[in-house]
Amino acid sequence: MIFVIILLPFLSELLVQLCRGSVILSSLDGPSRWVLFAFVFAHLSRMNCDKAILAVVNACGLAIGFVCLSLSIFPSQYWGWRAGTYFVDPITLACFVTALLAMFLFGWERDHYGWQRNVTRIIVIALGVYIAAESSSRGSWLSLTFVLVSFVLFSLRKSFRLQLTSLAALSIFGGILCVAVMSQGQGDDRESRKTAVSRFNEAVEGIHLFMTDRSQEAMERVIRTSTGQRLILGQVDIELIKRSPFLGTPDNELPTFDDLSRSVTGLTDEIYFTRDVAGSHSEFFAILVRQGLVFGTLTLLCFYVVPFSFVFAHRSRAHIHELMPFFGLFLTILVSSLGIQVFNLKMTTSFYGLCLTLFYSQIIFRKEGGYLRKQ
Repeated sequence: MIFVIILLPFLSELLVQLCRGSVILSSLDGPSRWVLFAFVFAHLSRMNCDKAILAVVNACGLAIGFVCLSLSIFPSQYWGWRAGTYFVDPITLACFVTALLAMFLFGWERDHYGWQRNVTRIIVIALGVYIAAESSSRGSWLSLTFVLVSFVLFSLRKSFRLQLTSLAALSIFGGILCVAVMSQGQGDDRESRKTAVSRFNEAVEGIHLFMTDRSQEAMERVIRTSTGQRLILGQVDIELIKRSPFLGTPDNELPTFDDLSRSVTGLTDEIYFTRDVAGSHSEFFAILVRQGLVFGTLTLLCFYVVPFSFVFAHRSRAHIHELMPFFGLFLTILVSSLGIQVFNLKMTTSFYGLCLTLFYSQIIFRKEGGYLRKQ
């Protein structure tokens, strides 16, 4: 059953192309990797992957440190005033650094690490927050908030009082950090120091105007904000889904600007060019547009719903600590998918697919080996 679930992203893309009557091999490049992941799962499910999971968790912490080191040694890799690397843009960088941080935090939920565990956690959290701030990715700020709150609730799950106390302390610390960033941004010539405040205000303004005022003057203000542009890109995706709800729309068959502008309010040449070149700004919409509602829903179930259902189904098991790193990964990817495409790069697809394969493999090994015992 899990073998078929892992194959779903590839099967969905292949079947929807066959239903359209044309197969685009380049569009199958990323999804075809899930065929390899399925056979990797068939092999790993016979093995105890506990040490491999721990190795991945430790590698996540080291990777965050190396990214910070890279940003310090190679500042020329910044994308303007936003932290990036040679391989990924600031948005993707912040998304997956947050994912690595989540895997590291939840993966170190083991008592035998002692006090070194908490010290290391604080250092890695600080590095992750630094990268998220320097990248100026609002999606990473949101997912980071979800990760830290979820981690506090999970790690202190045996004491409701400690949960409340820790959440209150986390809120106070977050407030102090926001005030510090805001005060530092005032009067500073560095544009990166102003982005935390300006980008937050821009997001609030764009959403508020888009939801409450559809006048021409308001729409002109909306399209000047990146959040407003993303909302209009979302409208474009919804329009494409309406036009082809079952077979989807291939990436190379975007309707003309004149055609879409009659249906999408606020669409400009710039936004249309962004959609044509960069695609959707939401993984959910990207999949539904490309594969249609039927096959796209199957892919979304494979990426998001099924993994979470396995985590919650085994939340009371003795070896839940082996699964929690992947819960952190799934949570981060889920939140990030609301505002960006997280699988548009082959390496990001490969990373998520291999982690998902490792997750399923360990569940099957414990279950078939009789090790999934209640605590």
